[in-house]
Amino acid sequence: MPTANEYLLDRSIRHSVYLEQYKAHEVRELVRFLQREIIPDIERRLAYRIEQSSSRAYSRLAPGASGDWQTKRLNNLLDSIRADIAAGMKTSRQRLTKSLKAFGATEAEFQARLLEQAVKPFILFEAGVPSLRLIHSAIISKPFEGELLSGWFNGLGTRVAASVRRSFIGGLAAGDPPERIVRALMGASDGMYVGRGPLGAELRRNVRAIVRTAISHTASHARDLTYAENKDIVKKVQWVSTLDARTSDVCISRDNKVYPEGEGPRPPAHHQCRSTVVPILAGWEDMKKQGFKPLRQARDMRTGLSTKVPEDMTYGQWLKMQSASVQNNVLGATRAKLFRQGRVNINRFFGNDGRRISLDLLRKRERLSKAAIGR
Repeated sequence: MPTANEYLLDRSIRHSVYLEQYKAHEVRELVRFLQREIIPDIERRLAYRIEQSSSRAYSRLAPGASGDWQTKRLNNLLDSIRADIAAGMKTSRQRLTKSLKAFGATEAEFQARLLEQAVKPFILFEAGVPSLRLIHSAIISKPFEGELLSGWFNGLGTRVAASVRRSFIGGLAAGDPPERIVRALMGASDGMYVGRGPLGAELRRNVRAIVRTAISHTASHARDLTYAENKDIVKKVQWVSTLDARTSDVCISRDNKVYPEGEGPRPPAHHQCRSTVVPILAGWEDMKKQGFKPLRQARDMRTGLSTKVPEDMTYGQWLKMQSASVQNNVLGATRAKLFRQGRVNINRFFGNDGRRISLDLLRKRERLSKAAIGR
């Protein structure tokens, strides 16, 4: 039978595989949402703004001539495009945040139940689960890679808008009309704007990285909050990196390192980090000192299955919990009745040699009337 820490390591590594599958699912969902809702909307707005602007306004653009009226009109156009992209990123962030909140609550519950399952064969323990308020706060207000979730989406919108600006400035300086620049940005084919160009590609690529990293960030905080709720048994954590050729240098250097609970680095160590941490439990002697009761094996007489009871539970205490029919079967009807009434301790039914004494001797020893034992 594996130790509790061995069990936790095995289940946590297995869980990290499922977590990568969940990341892939969420990436597909958000990218599909971008492709279906956000990118087409940005492209429609971009095309509309170009149609509403006269090409002649940009035909004599002089790069660097900031006071030129054509440049001002271009800047106004690009400011509008930047606002459209920012609005799309805000909608995407809100959608992801909703998913992360649900995932964070599920992950914290999983980690709490995992702790219970790990120690269930050994001690009585009910794991604490962090509040939804703490989990949601960590998603929104805890930075990863030096930036909040909102900051990553804002930054993505700013970078994409800057890329659009560079494309416009470069294209116009080369003599391309705005319509051609827009078609190139969107990868337009036969007038259909379907996100096949660099604008859509950059959005999708960056959103994939943000989603994966945000899920790692949420999982990490859900684990830490759960460990903090159960710090009476969780004393340390061990960093576990993915064993393949894509693992980063920083994760390679931290693999198997142990840190005190609530201290040290935590995943994600970088964008799209796949590392995790595994709790290391206190020793059994320390747990006993904190009041935890070790367990022993018993039989559940209703189901016939093996179960666990406190290590210090005596046979008499176990028998007290059983049905009258079980007590009658073990002690006999008369002794079981006296036992249920609390008139005779179970040990008094036996002599020094461990053999069961007669009812007559029991009556004399316990000073019972003949009526008490049915004689």
